[in-house]
Amino acid sequence: MKKILIVDDDHTVCCLVKEILENEGYYSDISHDVIEATNLLKNTDYDLIILDIMMSWMSGYDFCSVLKKMPTTENIPVIFLSAKNGSEDIGKAMNLGAYDYIQKPFKYPIL
Repeated sequence: MKKILIVDDDHTVCCLVKEILENEGYYSDISHDVIEATNLLKNTDYDLIILDIMMSWMSGYDFCSVLKKMPTTENIPVIFLSAKNGSEDIGKAMNLGAYDYIQKPFKYPIL
């Protein structure tokens, strides 16, 4: 079973994404900040990270940059899920090594 880590400080978004993924047969964990996400990544091998951009303490951009520099996480695909929808936001995410970018609000089939 594929394991996905959802990192978003919005509890409602996390629960909705988790429910959608689990209905599709994926296992998922939720993290509301990068510190918690870092701890989860130490103990579990994830196949994908879904990451918000606008979070407290550290942005999703900065966290993605950190992930792509660590040998244990550099090859995990990152999909940004964000309300930031400007072309510069999407471009920045892709330049940091994101696999894809989904804009909030999103529709079930897109996720």
